[in-house]
Amino acid sequence: MFDGASASGFGDLLRLHRRAAGLSQRELAALAEMSTASVRDLEQGRTRHPRPASARRLTQALGLSSGAAEVLDQAAGPPPLSASPAVRCRSWCWVR
Repeated sequence: MFDGASASGFGDLLRLHRRAAGLSQRELAALAEMSTASVRDLEQGRTRHPRPASARRLTQALGLSSGAAEVLDQAAGPPPLSASPAVRCRSWCWVR
């Protein structure tokens, strides 16, 4: 296995763990009950912070040790904040 020192973000770590497990993106997606596109987007950095449930399913599907799972979880960062409609509106419309 590897220590993750050469990986810089969630996507890099995910790719390294997936390859170490000998899985294709499609195989990992099926095991984690996710779409192949979601796994691809995470690995390529299009999606930088997976939802906590998604990260948990990926670590379980990869069979990671608790230490490796913790490193991957930390790389996932905080859960994304979804802007409320009022916040989104302020960027393009008048708000009273």
